[in-house]
Amino acid sequence: GTSTSTPVTFSVNDLPPTPPAAPVITAPSEGASSFDTTPTFSGTAEAGTTISVKVDGVEVCTAVADATGHWSCTPGSALTDGAHTVTATATLNGVTSDASTPVHFSTSSTRPTLTSPSSGGITGTTATLSGTAPAGSTVTVTANGEPVCTATADATGHWSCDASLPVGDTTLVVTVSDADGNTLTSDPVTVHVVLGRVGGGGLGCSTTPARGALALAVLALV
Repeated sequence: GTSTSTPVTFSVNDLPPTPPAAPVITAPSEGASSFDTTPTFSGTAEAGTTISVKVDGVEVCTAVADATGHWSCTPGSALTDGAHTVTATATLNGVTSDASTPVHFSTSSTRPTLTSPSSGGITGTTATLSGTAPAGSTVTVTANGEPVCTATADATGHWSCDASLPVGDTTLVVTVSDADGNTLTSDPVTVHVVLGRVGGGGLGCSTTPARGALALAVLALV
């Protein structure tokens, strides 16, 4: 005879899988400026999704969102100096999300400089120091390791500040820092400092006779 099985009800879903939500980038922040050319990118996404981070349209690193939905990754090679745009996507079970909201940031590896006074020159204990640094960066100048003045580099990358310097051979170093604490430091500049103010921050003269003559002239006036 013929027997019939128990009916089994099923349905066919031919709709494509639902993609995960687009991730959110929390670092860097919009408009950030960094002196780290391999910055760590981080954010949030659905737990377990694979995150692809693209800078200027090119994938630079990947990560997997943890159980709390947090992720981070660091590029394997340095980014070029200048402005960048970063986006991220999340993939789960072969389905990829829309791209995140783009974040615009910039990187710089340009070290600051001290252009006046010049190395080996003579300057006074009251001196105007000047140089170059990434535009908008905060500049700190140290003399023999002690901070003596700060400034902000203008849109053209130039800065200046007035400082009180110790008498004698003095080593000046310029440092700039970003919001995350990354720093760039100039080459040290050693100058000879005499009492008072010597025109424009430094004579740029490095000969011993001239240095001695100027020092004697100053002492004669004291």
